[in-house]
Amino acid sequence: MGNPDVEGVINGDQCWIELKSNARPARANTVIRSKTRESQSEWHRDRTAAGSRMHWVLIQVGHAHSAKLYLIPGSRYDEIVAVESYLAAMSKVEPDAPLAQVLLRACEGW
Repeated sequence: MGNPDVEGVINGDQCWIELKSNARPARANTVIRSKTRESQSEWHRDRTAAGSRMHWVLIQVGHAHSAKLYLIPGSRYDEIVAVESYLAAMSKVEPDAPLAQVLLRACEGW
């Protein structure tokens, strides 16, 4: 079982972030398929069961200036195959948040 793409420490708080990137579908009701490997799902389930609240999935939907970022708690990894509005509802940051704010938020926990 591997580790997420990003591991960081801010002010002594460690966080782990799995990165996903998807094109924006033409229709709002089209499911975005960000979940990729069962080993990633297991990693997030194990961390959740151990009490961690510092593991995340950061999903980018769209490209360049139209891109939106969704910071989803790792405990919800199995729910990230969803329409964009559902990703937005699960996210702990606004979709237009600057990346620095997203990273700071990730080290705060859920």
